[in-house]
Amino acid sequence: MKTKITLLAILLMAGFMAKAQIPCNPNFTYTIDPSGIVSFTGTVTTSATSYNWNFGNGTSGVGLNTTAFYNAPGTYTVCLIVQDSSLVPNCIDSSCVTITITSSSGSSCNAAFYVYPDTSAGASPHTYIGVNASTGAGLTYTWVWGDGTPNSSGPYPSHTYSVAGIYNVCLVVISSTCLDSFCSNQTINKTSSDPYTINFQAPAGINSVNKELAEIYPNPADDKLFIKGDEHTIYQADMYTLSGNLLASFTSKGNQAIDISKLPAQLYMVKISDASGKAQFAKFMKK
Repeated sequence: MKTKITLLAILLMAGFMAKAQIPCNPNFTYTIDPSGIVSFTGTVTTSATSYNWNFGNGTSGVGLNTTAFYNAPGTYTVCLIVQDSSLVPNCIDSSCVTITITSSSGSSCNAAFYVYPDTSAGASPHTYIGVNASTGAGLTYTWVWGDGTPNSSGPYPSHTYSVAGIYNVCLVVISSTCLDSFCSNQTINKTSSDPYTINFQAPAGINSVNKELAEIYPNPADDKLFIKGDEHTIYQADMYTLSGNLLASFTSKGNQAIDISKLPAQLYMVKISDASGKAQFAKFMKK
C-alpha cells in the first residue's frame, strides 16, 4: 500500500512539473538605426498578457513592439519577459539577445525635456505639458514614445497613449556635428476612458536663450554647485525633477557656491536665468 501511495505522489508531482514548464516561447527581432535607435518586434506562441523589456542600458519598456535608444557604442544584453495569466499555471518566460551598437554621441548639443500636468483652465483630463528644453544649432528631433507606435519628429509634437503603463519616452537630437539623447519613464495611470496626451512646447524664454549666459559645474556634484558666469550678475537656478516638479530655487552671483547638500541624490533639470529673463536649461546630477 505504501508503495502505491509513493508511486501516485511521484506521478502527481511529475504531472505538476510538466504543467509548470509550459513555455510562452518569447522571441524578438530588431533593427538598428545609425542614430542609435533600435526597434524591437516581439513574438510569442501564446496570447501573453504582459510584455516587459530590459534594454541593457539602464532603461526598460513595455508592449510587444517597442523602441530604445543607445547613446554609447558597445554590446548590450536585451531581454523580453512575457507572462500569460490565462494559462494554469501561469506562464512566465523570457528571451535574451546581445546586440552591438556602433554609434557615438557628440557634445555640442543637449537633449532635454520634462513633463508636468496641465492645470490650466479648460485643459482636458489627463492632459500634460511637455517642455522641450534641448539646446544646439540646426537640430533634427526624433521622439520615441515607448508604446510601439511610430516615432515623431519636430521640436514640439503631441502624443496620446491609449493604455495605462510605464513608458520610456526618449528624445534624440542630431545635427551635422553632434548626437545626444535623453530618456525618462512616464507613468500613466488612467482612471477613466479619457486619453492621456502630452503636448510639447518651448520653455518660457527659449527664443532668447543665450548659450554663453552661464553654465553649471561640477556635474555631477556632491554638496556644492557653481554657476560659471559674470561675477557681477545674480543668477537664479531652479531645480526640477524629471517629471517637472520644482524642488528648489537658488540665487547666486557667478562662480559663487550654492549649497545643494539637502537635495536628494538624483538627476535634475536645471533652469538658469538672469534678471533680463534670458534662460537656459541643462541636465544636472546630484550625487
